[in-house]
Amino acid sequence: MIGAEATQANISRELAAASEAAEDALLVYFGGHGELDRHGPRTRLLLAASDDQFPNLLNWRDFDWLRGHLRHGAHPAKHRILFLDTCHSGEAMNQGVLGGDGGETWDEEDRTDLSTLFTACEKFEKAEVPADPGQGRYSKFVAALLDMLGNGIDGLQGTLTPEDLYDGMKSRIGGAQTPRLLCADGAGQSPLFKNRRGSGPAHESAGPSGRSTMPLPQGDMIGRDSEVGNLVRGARQAAGGEDPFIAVVHGRGGSGKSAIVLRAATELRVDFSEWRIYLNLHTWTPGQPKRSPEQLLEDLLVEVGHTRIEPDLAGRVSRWRRWLADHQALIVLDDVADTDQVELALPPAGSRCALLITSRNALGGISADRSVEAVPLNEADGIALLRRGTDEPLDESILVRLGGLVGWSPKAVDGLSRQLAHVRPDLLVQSIERSGSPVLEAVYRDALAQLGSNALHRTAIACGVHPGPDFDAGSIAAITDSDEALIADELHRLIQALPHYRFRLHDEDAALASVLAADSYGDDLRGVRARFFVWMAGRVHAAVREIWGEDATEAFAKETPGLEFTGPGEAVKWLNDASEEMISGTLAAISAAHPVAATLAAESGRCLVLLNRLDDAETVATRLNDLPNARGALTSSLSLGRVAFSREQWTTASKCFQDALRLSRTAGDHIAQADALLRLGDVARMLEQRSDVRRHYNAALDLARATGDRIAQTAALLRLGEIARMREQWGAAEGHYNAALDLARTTGACFAQADALLGLGLAGWANPRRRYEDARMQFLEARDLYRDLGLSRFVEFCQSFIAKC
Repeated sequence: MIGAEATQANISRELAAASEAAEDALLVYFGGHGELDRHGPRTRLLLAASDDQFPNLLNWRDFDWLRGHLRHGAHPAKHRILFLDTCHSGEAMNQGVLGGDGGETWDEEDRTDLSTLFTACEKFEKAEVPADPGQGRYSKFVAALLDMLGNGIDGLQGTLTPEDLYDGMKSRIGGAQTPRLLCADGAGQSPLFKNRRGSGPAHESAGPSGRSTMPLPQGDMIGRDSEVGNLVRGARQAAGGEDPFIAVVHGRGGSGKSAIVLRAATELRVDFSEWRIYLNLHTWTPGQPKRSPEQLLEDLLVEVGHTRIEPDLAGRVSRWRRWLADHQALIVLDDVADTDQVELALPPAGSRCALLITSRNALGGISADRSVEAVPLNEADGIALLRRGTDEPLDESILVRLGGLVGWSPKAVDGLSRQLAHVRPDLLVQSIERSGSPVLEAVYRDALAQLGSNALHRTAIACGVHPGPDFDAGSIAAITDSDEALIADELHRLIQALPHYRFRLHDEDAALASVLAADSYGDDLRGVRARFFVWMAGRVHAAVREIWGEDATEAFAKETPGLEFTGPGEAVKWLNDASEEMISGTLAAISAAHPVAATLAAESGRCLVLLNRLDDAETVATRLNDLPNARGALTSSLSLGRVAFSREQWTTASKCFQDALRLSRTAGDHIAQADALLRLGDVARMLEQRSDVRRHYNAALDLARATGDRIAQTAALLRLGEIARMREQWGAAEGHYNAALDLARTTGACFAQADALLGLGLAGWANPRRRYEDARMQFLEARDLYRDLGLSRFVEFCQSFIAKC
């Protein structure tokens, strides 16, 4: 089913029929939109069918909806295989896929759930589809799958197993996204598909196979045999029961640390047949916050199948160590920041586990069995790697000169090797010597020079200057101080000219941005990014203004015209689409201590709570304390309080709002003071502290009236109306709601208008005088406003009362 045919009802009907009929194998492919829902104690994967309003997540279905159809059936198939081709599909691995109803182990005798799950990418990645029809019909994931099933795989036997497909998938997709495979015991090596290039008998099952999330190394390994051998020998001793093995592979960015440990992990596949777990901590990835020890332990426990995670650190440490003591596992932690981050995750004495860590730091605080430094290539290996890029008989002396200029850095040599396929080595040498810069700058400059257009050159550099990981034409236009329509066209042409260029400098090369920006714009990095910060602040403020209205607000948005939205629905859609860019831009503005940073962080944090991205909102709020002024601490307290309130952590929320109230009084910030009072009233209401509720709300209302802050007045009146309605004080409730409605209409606050109308409708419906017709009209108007905001559950709530009226 494709297009409009693939509604939720039709999908459910077809899957139910297929599940009933399948006796041996049931194979399901699901492709479409996927998104993460971070509301509540656990992150969930949400899927959209064709009848869902994108990107309104309130109508989307939890992954368990799809999984449930593969769990039930009159004749459960022996093999139940799901190919999940959506953005963030890796999150499905964390939802107890192989654990039955909340369990943590797979029951070999009870195949009532999935036996095999393939996902197109990791939980924080997007599944790529062609940007242009000329680039192919299928997504990267499907193209690789169809290639293997349609054409076969060389070097294998007459049938293909899920693990065969996974290995082939990794090599075909490359680095654009990270497919994942999860199998029940034995399913990973079950012969399921015919290999059209294979010969001989089908695979024999190698016995129970545990879970592996280990990616395959990319490309050939040159000059790292000693390092890999050290890791393999030590890990094999651990697999044999001689205590755990811990190794740290350290070195500068681009030195090949990940390649070394992944090559070792591949050689250890047989030794660790039970569990092979890979986790990338993304320490140096732009826009990614550093994982705390608590978050790391949660991620590891989820990776090994636990669905209920202890809230406290001690509980997580205890459970993780018990698991390590009971299993034979190979674990790779890639891109670790420091010793504190991973110290509590180390395997205990007596366990049969091997832990391989990569880091830019030597991590001297860890008692490692091996400490391996990823050093530059020796001359012979470097020359061999350079020759791999061309069939031409190149003179060795020029290659020695070329490699020496870059210090035989593995990443640099690999980049030069690829360039030798189309650039003469003497020209590369001249380019490097002329630039007087490290090789990576020379290589990057050479790649940009191939664009043949100053405009494309400028746009490509702007993509590198952008803090990442995502961007649109508007933000690049702000960086380049250019027309957005022109930049949109240039981005399209840039993708066509360099289809493999991902518009992001390597983590080690961020310093190049300042050099390249100065070349292109006659400006330094601070000035270039400042344009981006102001643009992002104006765009986020325009979204906030469209959704929540505007009254006494910051003036910076008025300096960036042309950023308005046509309505609240468009604003919510942009916030969904640009959320990653908003997060990274806000964090970059805080790091730069830009004047708009505090306001941008406050408003982006509010938007992130609306999108249920509470972890990200907390990260932004915490980083606000880095700002060298009291405004940062005040905004941080308010934002952290909102996050805690959304998580129903009432004590934490109360403390944050008390801190905000104290700081706002010291700073003389009446707007923030009123906000803190309102929030304290909300917490008191949840804790049923009735005397405090009205006191906080009335104090906020008095302060808002004294300062003329209509937004705060509206919020206080809505809350007082709700209290009066719950106490059946109908006249007072209607008075508060009507006053709030009038103010909300003057400020353009769509949310507040809808809430006021809903409150009036509920008060009229419950009033003993039964004012049903008035209530019906108010419910209708509120429903339409909620629909414009994309809040379908409120739309349904209003609709239910419309029917009752």
